[in-house]
Amino acid sequence: MFQQIGGFLSAIASSSTFGLIPLFTVPLLAQGVPFNCVAFYRYLVASLFAGVFLLLQRQSFKVSVIDFLSWLFLDFFQFVVLFF
Repeated sequence: MFQQIGGFLSAIASSSTFGLIPLFTVPLLAQGVPFNCVAFYRYLVASLFAGVFLLLQRQSFKVSVIDFLSWLFLDFFQFVVLFF
C-alpha cells in the first residue's frame, strides 16, 4: 500500500516540476543564455537529485559492462548525428 501511495506522490511531484520548467527556462533564454547551457544544467541538477535519492535508498550505482558499452555506443552515435 505504501509503495502505491509513494508512486502516486512521485508521479504528482514529477508532473508538477516538469510543468515548472518554462518558469526557469524562459527568463534564462531571454537573458541570452544559450539553450545548450540551459539544457546541460537542467540535466546536471536532475542527475544530482537522482544520485542523492539513490544514495538515500542505498541503491547500487554498479553498471554492467554490457550496459556501459551500449551507453558508450549510443553516446558516440548521438555525437556523430549531431555534429556531422
